[in-house]
Amino acid sequence: MAHAQADISFEQLLDELPVCLLLKDLQGRRVYANRMYFQMRRGQPADFLGKTDAELFPPQVAEQYRKDDLLVMQTGQTIHRFEQHIGNDKSISVVEIFKKPWYDSNRELRGVQLLFFDGTEKKRTQAELNHERALLHALLDNIPDSIYFKDRDSKFMRISRSMAAKFRVLDPREVIGKSDADM
Repeated sequence: MAHAQADISFEQLLDELPVCLLLKDLQGRRVYANRMYFQMRRGQPADFLGKTDAELFPPQVAEQYRKDDLLVMQTGQTIHRFEQHIGNDKSISVVEIFKKPWYDSNRELRGVQLLFFDGTEKKRTQAELNHERALLHALLDNIPDSIYFKDRDSKFMRISRSMAAKFRVLDPREVIGKSDADM
């Protein structure tokens, strides 16, 4: 009886995860999904369990998912990436995915396990950060003033191209990690 109680508690734990968990067997049929999966996909277990990607997605998408599954099962490697998803309501979101082999307790391959979650905000934040970084690079490469950033030990972390010219170095990266005394 204690084992049955542990199984129930384990399933409850999986249902409370803030990420989607999906298990597909060797043929690509969905055999388990947690509650978050059904919430994100906006459906019930009967809508998804026992079905393959070919039954749920357009042919090109299903084909890519199956190729990924086979790659994961054949090589044992994990796939991690961001994908753009279009919801039933035509909303666009970004999903961060981890796909890896699923083994049973005897270490026999059972299929593929997927963990995924909405990564829209993370991707938006990354894009904003990359944009700000590009602006900073453009500023430091083109401003006529000598600008620098130093760490707590007074070592250069970044300098403008103008300041690099004053130090008589061609590449501002040559100064990184050096102090005034080094220059």
